[in-house]
Amino acid sequence: MFIYRLRTSDAEDVGNCDVFLYGRIGGEAAYILREGVYMSGFAFGGLNVASTKKSLSAELIQNIVQIDHTTNKGPYVLVLLDEFYHPDKLKKITIFLERNGIRNFRAVNALNCIIPKGDLKGELSKFYRINQSKWKTYAEGACGIIAVGAALYAITQSSDLQTSFFYDVIFNKSYFWSPDVENWVFPIDSFQDIFVAVQAKNTDRMYHIDNPGPANTYKTHFAEYQFKQITSLHLPTLKKPKIRYMTYSEYKKLNLIAGS
Repeated sequence: MFIYRLRTSDAEDVGNCDVFLYGRIGGEAAYILREGVYMSGFAFGGLNVASTKKSLSAELIQNIVQIDHTTNKGPYVLVLLDEFYHPDKLKKITIFLERNGIRNFRAVNALNCIIPKGDLKGELSKFYRINQSKWKTYAEGACGIIAVGAALYAITQSSDLQTSFFYDVIFNKSYFWSPDVENWVFPIDSFQDIFVAVQAKNTDRMYHIDNPGPANTYKTHFAEYQFKQITSLHLPTLKKPKIRYMTYSEYKKLNLIAGS
């Protein structure tokens, strides 16, 4: 069996080559030729299945951009989606965003595959971390990133932060700076929760399931608040501080100057 090593940045550029991702060695990704032997921990066609066996049934996404609504109307916003949405739901999402002032945006999948969230119980954050798409290429020039639901895990690389942690908008900020993406992140709940089906009474007083638009819930109102924030705030771009190293003699000189 022959092993080929490629730089990590080239890992997804292999395309349809007849290779499997075997694992990461240092800062590189190791690929092996197809020999019909499936080994635990490899990435099948760019999909890392080490986190769960159920991910073997995941379907790879060829185009991660679900909505391209780039215009010259307002600042550009990146909407990072938590899953692959049905076209009907995407139409509702577009209308919802436009009505709340988001008129120049792309909605991009955080994952490089389609898989039911129910198959990832207990491993959701890990799966989003190791199977994220090349969504960062669409973050360039964005005034901010709307992180939808579990897509937040692809940004933070962990489950330490969740959307509910940002609900308290009175005493705390509802957004944060990501040094990895070098942009401001505005978490909201999943659009599946915002456009949740509700029971409603018909004219004949019979109950039926209705889902014409966003539900009248706190999750919807919080999302609307976040949309207003991202379009109205003019937040600065933060730079990583430069660390200056000095010798002990230089340190002593600084102490003498400070003490004089």
